[in-house]
Amino acid sequence: MVQVNIQDLFDNSRFPRGISLLPVLLYFPVGLVLAVLRIFIGLHVFLLSCILPKGSLIRSVVLRIMCSILGICVTQKNQENRDLAARVIVTNFISTLDHLAVDLAIPCMMPSVWDLPIALNWMLGYTPMGVKEGRDVLIQNAKRHCQDSSFPILAHPEGASTNGKVGLLKFSVWPFSLDQPVQPVLVRLFRPRFLQVAPVSSINLEIFCDE
Repeated sequence: MVQVNIQDLFDNSRFPRGISLLPVLLYFPVGLVLAVLRIFIGLHVFLLSCILPKGSLIRSVVLRIMCSILGICVTQKNQENRDLAARVIVTNFISTLDHLAVDLAIPCMMPSVWDLPIALNWMLGYTPMGVKEGRDVLIQNAKRHCQDSSFPILAHPEGASTNGKVGLLKFSVWPFSLDQPVQPVLVRLFRPRFLQVAPVSSINLEIFCDE
């Protein structure tokens, strides 16, 4: 078994060092202009997310195109391993946009840990499940969601993000306590080679099944 040190799971710095930093500095003026444009495009994405029915084909296509413009390109692999009966999706956790990428591929809802407005919760794919009230309340509400909603629950059992390069943090067991089929999904993140900044640019999802 390969020994993995805990520090290997995290990036110490968002930006590279030495000569590798030069392409980032040259790209900065262009990136600044793109950031301003993407703020306005992001507002349109927010409105479309609120207007279009969640889970509809047109919503998926439109949001994928607009998210690509925002720099978030989502691809999928191993779709033959998709379990359509799964009511719980578990993934590794490498960025704050992981749930958005998964939702574009597999419409789902994620327990919210923040007190956000209803519209913002819906747009981001969050749903209140009493996370702050304790594990028992969370499990009870999650079970009720699985029974009442057509959208599966998305969970990041690691509880904290890693760089996704060498290993995983210890999983919390609550997503596996719902007495529901579980679909594991691997989230991988890629950036252009000349911009090695962590994270986020292109996200790849790999779907797994138990053999």
